[in-house]
Amino acid sequence: MVNGMRYGKGIQIWDDGAKYDGEWKFDKAYGQGTFYHLDGDIYQGHWELDRANGEGTYINSDGATYQGSWRDDIQEGFGIEIWKDGSSFKGYYKAGKKEGFGLYQWSDCSKYEGEWVENKLNGKVIYWFFTFKIKRELILGLMEELILEILLIIICLEKENTFGAMAESMLVFIKMIRNMDLANIFGLMEGNI
Repeated sequence: MVNGMRYGKGIQIWDDGAKYDGEWKFDKAYGQGTFYHLDGDIYQGHWELDRANGEGTYINSDGATYQGSWRDDIQEGFGIEIWKDGSSFKGYYKAGKKEGFGLYQWSDCSKYEGEWVENKLNGKVIYWFFTFKIKRELILGLMEELILEILLIIICLEKENTFGAMAESMLVFIKMIRNMDLANIFGLMEGNI
């Protein structure tokens, strides 16, 4: 305390259980500090005049986080927001809303890159779409099963039960597959995918 005002490092606990642990100046939270909300949310970062100002991290009790710039307890400037399901936003905020350029990535790895106005997509965009996240080895395994099924169907066909040139084409196709190694087949397919 200096002249009856909180000054320096200290902890305040309110009657309802909320708590601030950090630096004080002129009886206000000022400098680095951590505020623990009643609902389990936590803000850790820079303070000015009892408000989050400057760089800080907000951790929601549901697992979502925001790390970036603040002005008067509101997201302002560049920040990174990550949600529990793995989706994220990297970009600019104004008055607590996405505003300006930003990259939003959904949990399935689809991405939207472009302009935002008041939390809404706006203007020209680049959208990257991925139907699913899957390991290369699994993709190749699925392809191998599919190719083997196709080969089995083709091999089971009898020349007498097919029509002329079609049978010859199938035999050429079977020979091509037999002469190629699987790594080469998968390499070509992976390139096309």
